[in-house]
Amino acid sequence: QQFSLQRKRVTGGVINYHIPYALGIYIQNLDLCDHIDASPRNLDAIAAAGLRRILVHLRDPRQATLSWARYIDEGRTSGRHIDRHFNDPPLPDDFGRWPDARRLDWQCETYFPAAIRWIAQWVAVADSDRRFDIAFTEYRQLRDRPAELFDTIDRHFGLGLGLGNREVPPPAGEADNYRAGKADEWRVALPPETVAWMNMMMPPALLERFGWSL
Repeated sequence: QQFSLQRKRVTGGVINYHIPYALGIYIQNLDLCDHIDASPRNLDAIAAAGLRRILVHLRDPRQATLSWARYIDEGRTSGRHIDRHFNDPPLPDDFGRWPDARRLDWQCETYFPAAIRWIAQWVAVADSDRRFDIAFTEYRQLRDRPAELFDTIDRHFGLGLGLGNREVPPPAGEADNYRAGKADEWRVALPPETVAWMNMMMPPALLERFGWSL
């Protein structure tokens, strides 16, 4: 919106798939699609629609897991009941009656491994599937160096809009997807044993590639 670009959202949730017919409609516009995984079905649909250039925006899965857990908890209390189906697996029916610590543990045990797999899938596609030209951006760029991030988008898609030279407004505090904007909150907000387990689960190749530390 800030850059007067059309935004077409054709998916939502955590694990999604593309509908080839919808892709055929949206290919004429700048198409930003949320959360889709790099499954063979999705990749074939994207390629069949003639889309080659993809940008994958990442966040450290440890912080992403914590932020997701807080988002779901906020939705649980604010009435966004559909959010329970955004989880894979869906939230248990009695999830809202669980103690806070148990709910957080459940998200760490289910969402966190899925987030690692999601990133690893896209990295593998970027490195081996010549049908696509994939660029990666990372959350800390968005928070600390937004001009750099938007310049990457501009150059990758050949937009020629000079996005990296535009002033980027601060996020609105009331936005649904903006809570704290922290990158390493997980280090202090999660129990030490959970932090140690997550660090053990983090693939060294992803740590090195995206500059995440233990």
